[in-house]
Amino acid sequence: MRVGALLVALPCLANCEAGEDEPVTGTSTQASMAEACGAGLPPEGSAAADGERIAGASQALFGSRASNYFWGDADTAAANNTLVNTRTDIPVCWESDPNALPGFTTPQILAYLDSHRALVERTWSRYARINMTGWGACTSATQPGIHVRLCSASSAPWTNPNGSIGTCPGGGWVGVNNTGLNGAGINGKPNGVRFNTSQMDAVFVHEFGHALGFIHDEVRHSASGGSEFDGTYPCAGQMGDGASIYTIAQFSQPVPSLSNAVTYGGINWGTNAGNTGFPYQWSSIMAYCRNPVDRPAPFLSHYDVAGLQRIYGRRQQGTLLSTRAHCTEASATQVFLSGANCDEFANVQEFPPVLSDSDQWNLRTTSSDGSTRCIAPTSVADGAAVTPQTCSTSTDWRFQNMLLVGFGGMCLDLSNGSLTAGNAINVQSCGLNLANQVWTRTRHGQIKFGTTNWCAQLDSAAGGRLRLQACDSANSRQIFSFSSPGAGQISRWNGSANECLDVSGPSDAQFHPTSGYAGSGGPNAGAAVNAVACNSALNQRWNLSGALRYGADANLCLHRDSEAGGTSLTLRTCAFTEAQVWDYYF
Repeated sequence: MRVGALLVALPCLANCEAGEDEPVTGTSTQASMAEACGAGLPPEGSAAADGERIAGASQALFGSRASNYFWGDADTAAANNTLVNTRTDIPVCWESDPNALPGFTTPQILAYLDSHRALVERTWSRYARINMTGWGACTSATQPGIHVRLCSASSAPWTNPNGSIGTCPGGGWVGVNNTGLNGAGINGKPNGVRFNTSQMDAVFVHEFGHALGFIHDEVRHSASGGSEFDGTYPCAGQMGDGASIYTIAQFSQPVPSLSNAVTYGGINWGTNAGNTGFPYQWSSIMAYCRNPVDRPAPFLSHYDVAGLQRIYGRRQQGTLLSTRAHCTEASATQVFLSGANCDEFANVQEFPPVLSDSDQWNLRTTSSDGSTRCIAPTSVADGAAVTPQTCSTSTDWRFQNMLLVGFGGMCLDLSNGSLTAGNAINVQSCGLNLANQVWTRTRHGQIKFGTTNWCAQLDSAAGGRLRLQACDSANSRQIFSFSSPGAGQISRWNGSANECLDVSGPSDAQFHPTSGYAGSGGPNAGAAVNAVACNSALNQRWNLSGALRYGADANLCLHRDSEAGGTSLTLRTCAFTEAQVWDYYF
């Protein structure tokens, strides 16, 4: 069977984890899916079944008491309810199982591995400051990082480093250092992902969410209507008999209580908005019992992105990132995609914008020989190489018709796309109405709608809302400073202080047990964009995403032929494909 067919072959798809059934509530297929996914699994209550359930649950973060749940400095920052200010590097390797992909040729196996690596890079790594490195074969059981073992129904049982017998689950599950799932105990972090190759893409993304330290959304005790622990939420029962499998003896962790709110539980902050009758954020990739057909790419919900960035941070200023989270880098003679090192690799991966002429910017860098250069094509032609050059008005680029991405990965959106004075500008899911979400940065500091003569303007009232008005470079309410006062912020001087464009609603900083919010609310589609006092919340952080057009010819775009490390960048006719989509952090 070919790779593409394999990934959509089974009806149960994303409905199995930790060797258990993941029923789909409210559907006629619930029983058949449970039967298909649970076939051959040990009965609940048996030692084998409980061992896998414990492994899958033991990364739970209860409240802000982080301790060996998140990787690197993110763990300490979460424990202190602060934002991490460093990147997180996590090695990943594949464990060999000759029966994982029966009938596959070597090229098909390599394609399968790369496509599943891409799932992780396009989600967890793209939206946060996480570098998943390596992705080669595991060389030993004690190799640091996350070990991924692919398996199938035809895989023979194996012996884990702790002496226990491993078998292939119906879906996937994650183990940590105290279970010795694949590798031995390493780093005190989740370090084993086991995945049945018959499963859907969403399951693989979900399991890596666990490996990063996030738990099922239903575990949130603070979610109205109950939790996974007391068996009262809509999917009660798939993890056994409630709290009995979450005991202090098993995890040295108390069962969550109202005195210890789940600050980051289930990755997102939970809400009933738009999800009547469900006590958690239904769209989360970490929602345990959600119907798999409702979890298409790009997989992560707005709440997932916000929660992920709250823990692991955003990419740093000047980063020019591919959709698979590979950074652009400059040597003395070449501009290319980085390999394992992405983010903060000297200054050769930082490209701050400097205004050139018209609505065009030079992207400057300090190349590997220490000189300050600007990246540009060697000629105004399709296929021209992009190299570091002496900065001039012929080495500039346009931020034209790009997405402006904000809180929770949502995009600045013109309501109904109506070119009417006073029309509201909100945030919506990116790509939902793509024609309503294209913006151009002008030399004056305006945010122009596409290539029209309409611009974003703040109402005159305090905390003014962002609306559409005819462009007027003399109107101070249309003039913004990018990356001021901090990275990713868009601000204006109101005569006495800076005020920043802010997605309305509770901020990410308010989701702490003592904040009075205890995890309710978050980044919701349709939220207004206002001007408020600048602060450190994610509500005020933005980046550009889309094609980067060459200044001398807006029909030519920055292009990469592949995502392999070392791939040289070129100039190509704009084709609006993934190979020309870049996330730029100003």
